[in-house]
Parts: sequence; C-alpha cells; structure tokens
Amino acid sequence: HWIDNAWNIHKHLLAYRCFNDPHTAQNISHLLFLILEEYGLTSKIFSISFDNASANTCSIDELIRICQPSIGGKFFHIRCTCHIFNLCVQDGLRSLETYIKPIRTAIHYLWTHPQVMKQWGRFCKANGMRAKRFARDVPTRWNSTYKLLLSTFEYKELLCGFFGQVVQSSSLYLYANQWNICTTICEILKVFSDATDQLSGVYYPTCHLVVTHLCNVACIFCEHLTSNEPPLIECIISMKTKWEKYFFKYS
Repeated sequence: HWIDNAWNIHKHLLAYRCFNDPHTAQNISHLLFLILEEYGLTSKIFSISFDNASANTCSIDELIRICQPSIGGKFFHIRCTCHIFNLCVQDGLRSLETYIKPIRTAIHYLWTHPQVMKQWGRFCKANGMRAKRFARDVPTRWNSTYKLLLSTFEYKELLCGFFGQVVQSSSLYLYANQWNICTTICEILKVFSDATDQLSGVYYPTCHLVVTHLCNVACIFCEHLTSNEPPLIECIISMKTKWEKYFFKYS
C-alpha cells in the first residue's frame, strides 16, 4: 500500500513466491528483504503488518536492522488486529462449547443427510414457514459460528420441534433455552464482526479506526462481566485475557 501525491491510496501485490525453506524468523526476513530490494523499497517502508505467528514477530528485529525505518521503527510492526480478534473469540467460544455444539451438530446433520433435509422442508411448510438452509460452521473461522447461530434464531422453535418429533435422536435433541445464552454471545460477537469487516478493508486506510473498535470491545466486555450467567462470564474473561495480552489494560 502507498499514498500518492494526491492522497489516493493504492494497493498492489508485489510478489507471490514459493517459500519452501523452514519458516524461521531469519528465512522470513531474508525473503522479504530480497523482494524489497528487487523493487528498491528497502528504505521506504514505514510499517509492515503480520499475523501473530512467533516467527513473523521475531523477524521484525532483523527487518528493522535492514530497512532502517523512520522514527526508529516505532511504528514498523503493526500487528494484525483482525487476527488478534480471531484469537480472542476462539478462546471465548471454547468455554461455551456445551451450548454451541448441539446447534452446530444438528445443522451439520441436516446438511449431510439429503433425505432429512427434505423432511425439514416439509416440516417447515406444514408449520407455515419457508424452509431454510442454514449457514455452515467452519472450525477455523469464528465468524462462521456467529453466522450459523444468527441464521438459526428465527427457526429455533421449529428446529427443536423437528429434531424432537421427526428425527427423534437423543444425541440431536435441542432445547429452546440453549439459544438464550447464544443470543447474548451473538451480541458480543457482532462487535467483533463489525470491527473485523471494517478493519479488513484494503482500499481505504484502517489504522485510524483501530482505537474506536478497541474501545467498543472494551465496553462490551465491561457490560457483560456482570452477567448472571457463569458460562458467559467465563467466556468474557477468556476473551479479555487474550485481548489484554496484545493490547493494553483498561478499567
């Protein structure tokens, strides 16, 4: 990314290299140096953004030595905020697995059994609702869990009835109150989702937006730390602990 004389932001992919060497800090910094040197950019880099893999973080010191960035490299390493948000949410969701897993398992069962999906369609029609194909959950993407839960809220009573009356499997039995805590967690996840969507932009500056979203996250933590639901408090504490590891303490 760079900004031209008219203050327009540009984005270009400079290199897409095969990297067969071990992903050590030294090898990462060396490959980046070769690319920067090829384009004559070694002395023109103000900041670089990595995800939070330890080798990436360790390579920064070597890159600072090579590139000699302005302001002593104070702003040279910009951590990927969206990646940190992902780590926070993943930690929090683990403590709510008891509530989320039954819903996830039920929707997966629908997706993987075509005949059951047809029964679901007929069941919805008989109850005056349009059949819905719910979002699928991807274990490595927390926002897929968020979208899955959101997509089921309107149909929670139908889903409980369908798996209780039609499927009749004890391992797939759903209770309406399972969605209660999931409704609250989705209010929290919406803050992370909105932040991730805005901070993932590549055709507009995003650094100046980070503090606003960090404050929004801090506020949602404080709001729900007084919850009467112990599992929800455990979830918030897990997220907050990871969040503070990368950012700062707040009151």
